[in-house]
Order: sequence, then structure tokens, then C-alpha cells
Amino acid sequence: MQHIYILIVTFIALSLAHADKQPGGFAYQKPGADIRLASPEFIQLDPHATATVSVTFSTPGSGELILSAKTKEGLTLENNLQQRYDLSKGKPALELSLRAGEAGEYHIMFHATIEGRGMRSSRVFGIPVYVGERQTQAKAQKAHPKYIIMQGEETIR
Repeated sequence: MQHIYILIVTFIALSLAHADKQPGGFAYQKPGADIRLASPEFIQLDPHATATVSVTFSTPGSGELILSAKTKEGLTLENNLQQRYDLSKGKPALELSLRAGEAGEYHIMFHATIEGRGMRSSRVFGIPVYVGERQTQAKAQKAHPKYIIMQGEETIR
């Protein structure tokens, strides 16, 4: 009986690990609300400048989406921090008016809650914000020579 259990667990783990590479396979969804960031992958701002950025999300669900945004120290969000969207009316988008501080890497954190059909699910995620020049790995290596930055690749077997 224990061998059957191990085979089933192994099959499920392999299926999840290779689902995105299989035609017609399913994609892994993180626990929580079924919402993903559609664009942008990151935000680039000039130091000490204010800019309006449109952030779009995708969700296949129905119901109501409640989105709130919070900036980390070094960024200031100059407009409403919370928005509500009816998911039957299309792809949600949030217009953010951001004021940047000193050059560096910061983050905007989002808390998303989807309510519908008597259920409620939430998820937290963020977008990196680069103020000034985006630091590449080569520049990071020169700035911090005691750190070794290497590309990595993981294979699950």
C-alpha cells in the first residue's frame, strides 16, 4: 500500500513540475485569489519625479475584486490606495500616481481580494520599481565585489 501512495505522490509532483511544458497541460496557480499581474513586469522612474503608471491585472473569475496598493519607503503613492472592480466588466486596471525618491530599487505591494458566490480569497504580490538607472548584474558585481552573482537553473526529476 505504501508503494502505491509513493507512486501517486511522485506522479502528481512530476505532473505539476512539467505542466507548463506539456501541450494542453495546466499551469500552476499560487494559493489564494486567482489574479495575476498582466503588465508591467516592472516600473522605471526618474529620481524625484512624479509619474502616472497603469497597472493591469488578469483574472478569469467573476464577482468583485478589491485591490489596494502600498508603497515601500522611497516611493510615495499620491492617489487612492484602494479600488473596487466588477470582474464581469473586463480586465481590471489601476492608475497609480507615483513620486520617486532617491535612486534605487523599491516595490509596490498589492493586496487583492476576490469576493463572489459566497466565497472570498486573497493574494499579496508586488512589482519592482527602479528609480534611476536599473542596475545590471555586471554593475552590481562591481559595486559589491564580495558577492558572486551567478545564473542558476533548477531541474526537478
